[in-house]
Amino acid sequence: MPVISGGGGAGPVLAATVTLTDAEIKALPTTGSVDPFGFPIVAGIAGSLLVPIAFSFALRGFYTNLDAAMAMQVAYSGFDGLPVSATISRELFVSGNEGVVSPVTYWQNLTADHFPATGAGTPLTDLDGAGLILWVGNGAAGDFTGGDPANTLKVSTVYAAVPL
Repeated sequence: MPVISGGGGAGPVLAATVTLTDAEIKALPTTGSVDPFGFPIVAGIAGSLLVPIAFSFALRGFYTNLDAAMAMQVAYSGFDGLPVSATISRELFVSGNEGVVSPVTYWQNLTADHFPATGAGTPLTDLDGAGLILWVGNGAAGDFTGGDPANTLKVSTVYAAVPL
């Protein structure tokens, strides 16, 4: 079983930032980009489990056509939205010009060598090489509207790569 600790088993603390364009932001609810479940924000590393530490989101602009249940999360790629972050409120997209820091909350429910998803969970070894994606659900509303060509969404991630 992989051991996640402050030393020995964990790699150095890493950081990645992705900036989405207005067109990419509008299409987040319906476009899978490279990953069918969301927009890639951190590439996976073969032989390693990515362990996110924190996320920040900075949206420059605002959008319309937001479902009342619209939500955004960071998830592991290739796992149908297996979440690793708290849900980011739709208010980020309504208000614009805001920054949000999302805590990583999933490890508190980690049992043995399984990530708590559904049932017995996902074995951590199944996450070998999985990257991180930005998942957005917008109910039946579809893509976002409004915005401006100058709008951007900056997603920054701090994480460690733990060898499996």
